[in-house]
Amino acid sequence: MKQTENSVWGGFHTPDCPAGCATCSAEKDRFAARFGRTRLTEGETLPEAHYRSHRILFLLTGRIHVRIGRNADYELTDRQCVFLARKKDVSVRALTDSEMVILDFNNRITLCHNDILAGIATRATSRKASPPILPIVPEVLFFFRGLGPVLEPEGLHLPCYHVVKEYELFLMMRYFYGAEELGDFLRDVIRPKDDFRLFVLSTYHQAEHLNELAQMANMSESAFIRRFRETFGEPYHSWRVKQKAADIIQAIRDGIRSNDELIRLFRFKSYLAFYRFCQRHMHCSPSALKTKYS
Repeated sequence: MKQTENSVWGGFHTPDCPAGCATCSAEKDRFAARFGRTRLTEGETLPEAHYRSHRILFLLTGRIHVRIGRNADYELTDRQCVFLARKKDVSVRALTDSEMVILDFNNRITLCHNDILAGIATRATSRKASPPILPIVPEVLFFFRGLGPVLEPEGLHLPCYHVVKEYELFLMMRYFYGAEELGDFLRDVIRPKDDFRLFVLSTYHQAEHLNELAQMANMSESAFIRRFRETFGEPYHSWRVKQKAADIIQAIRDGIRSNDELIRLFRFKSYLAFYRFCQRHMHCSPSALKTKYS
């Protein structure tokens, strides 16, 4: 299968992708992901991640030395994994011949328009930080066996497939390790301030008022307001109204036509509140809106 180069992952996009997209949106997606298998001989050093991506290294066999920053040194043996944040100065050296699966991903992990990492950050309890290392459960090993040729250098490099598998792996890890342990593992990337824009976009609908969203971000209200203006260039309230209107239109385009469902999804207190929002901010009734965008 012939491959073409792209600006993010090299030969990651295939021109005859079975998804049938005219252009590959995942090519330039900052949340793109890629799995790969790497083998290091004794004394060999792991090359840096593409574009300083975040990296989870799953050591299948062997023994490696991992240095994170100036003072954190770890030795991993087979069936352990380590999280390596892109902002950290990292080196990985094989102490014996070693084989590993590596997931490189860029920034956050979003599923159903939700910032999953921010969700873990808001639920995880504070405790003394432990090393970003976990044992690899058998189910994860089985997951890697299922990837087959995708892991090989000349394997199946379809961007959306790798992203789907990233979601699948993360959901498995969330189930088997739990929010607290996974929160410790990913602590260098789960804070909302690591990607404030995405945190707001994926969680704003869960909060009725600005102070609730600031609490979810573990920020003071004044700090949140300041950061929001710097990021979005306008006050939160005016932005939220426009975003909510755009999301309602998108929901209708996606086939949601029930008023009850729309009221529930967008947390209106009644049909009258929904009707007034549509009239005031989209200048038409809910029925006219559905006629226009269905």
